[in-house]
Amino acid sequence: MKLVPVDIVTGFLGSGKTTLIKHVLEKGLHGQRVAVIVNDLADVNVDGAVLRGMNVDKMVELSSGCVCCSGLYRLGAGLEEIVQNAQPALIVIETSGAAAPAPVVAQLNELGYRTDAVTAVVDAAAFFAMEKAEPVVAEQVAEADFLVMNKLDLVDAANLEKLRKTLSRLNPRAHRIETTFGAVASDLLFATGVRALRERARLSPEVRQAHPDTIDSFVFETEEPMRRDRLERCLAKLPETIYRVKGFVRLSRESEPFLLNVTCGRLNLVPFREMKNGLPTTQMVFVGRQTDRSRQAILEALSRCVAGKRSSPRSILSRLGFG
Repeated sequence: MKLVPVDIVTGFLGSGKTTLIKHVLEKGLHGQRVAVIVNDLADVNVDGAVLRGMNVDKMVELSSGCVCCSGLYRLGAGLEEIVQNAQPALIVIETSGAAAPAPVVAQLNELGYRTDAVTAVVDAAAFFAMEKAEPVVAEQVAEADFLVMNKLDLVDAANLEKLRKTLSRLNPRAHRIETTFGAVASDLLFATGVRALRERARLSPEVRQAHPDTIDSFVFETEEPMRRDRLERCLAKLPETIYRVKGFVRLSRESEPFLLNVTCGRLNLVPFREMKNGLPTTQMVFVGRQTDRSRQAILEALSRCVAGKRSSPRSILSRLGFG
């Protein structure tokens, strides 16, 4: 498993994928090295031309074919070129509008890369017409971790509420973000923002912001190994306001650390042999909204996941209304 995370931005033609990525490259990512793979069905890659010259350390353009069905060699070659030449902290793949994300995730897994999150951009004005005409639109929504409802300035209140209900039905797990012109905060969608949130979480409570609309975070650390069964049960019961959990975990009866990623309820826990001797403690950062409301309960439940503890973390979270 390679350390560099890969984020996938999907969405049907004209939904605003390139605009979203352009906004993030201009406004966010905290100075981290970012590489972009842009896939287009046409011979001329317009999206690549739009992004060229932005704050990108490396960009690979895959034209004349959909990355989801063009085979491992093509995607693997692009990723290898990026990692060798740019050594990025994050790789962003913008799929073609006709691509479903699941085959791309499967290819990344086979190539040994870690999919950090799948973000689907939804054209609020054209969604229902496109969904009726193209089945892949519903697939993109159903397979996403984050749904960016774009172009809200083009819909009225009644149609917006209808869209919210439809997206919730198609994918009740995903976190929805409503915007215009792809203006979203990178802290939540992309992996590199978690580093800044981790540092913010280490500040005193007086320094940290507590505005209800602020994405906030807190850190859990322990030098003791954790029981995998209890940890998985605990993470399955997190409140909906916790959108991401990222970090490394030492598990009892395991000689190597594990890479942990929870994105909108989707748990991924995989061995990370590359860091076998470099992690003295378990370190997890929790990212969400109004985390002060749930932080203490989660930290207490996690402490019960440490090997040797007898009480279950489930009762703590359930007692406080989570899960």
